[in-house]
Amino acid sequence: MKSTRNFFFVLAVIFVSMFHTYATKPQNTKEELAEMYIEKMNKDVALTDSQKVEIKKRFIKYVTKIENAHSKSDKSEAIKSKKISTDEYQMSLDSILTNNQRETINQKNGERTGNNTDQKTK
Repeated sequence: MKSTRNFFFVLAVIFVSMFHTYATKPQNTKEELAEMYIEKMNKDVALTDSQKVEIKKRFIKYVTKIENAHSKSDKSEAIKSKKISTDEYQMSLDSILTNNQRETINQKNGERTGNNTDQKTK
């Protein structure tokens, strides 16, 4: 009986320790998120330095808008705000990228999600 109680006590201590580690994990800043996003995108298409700078600025602005949308109390309004912000960001991104870069990214995104348009038409 005592060993069972000790076992559950140790298990509870481990669980609390794991939860504390997870809960206190530092979150990435907007700049760090932007850098990770650009790094991933740069693997798919070769971005110029000026594209990286412009995308970073716009991505940070986009993340800020999404955070503001999350803080709205009206959930339907929050969803609408996120959709508008995402559409605006996508349009701004399209204005930065070349046609070839956009096509490559769309193709890679389709491959990742299994929604490749070439596969659907076959």
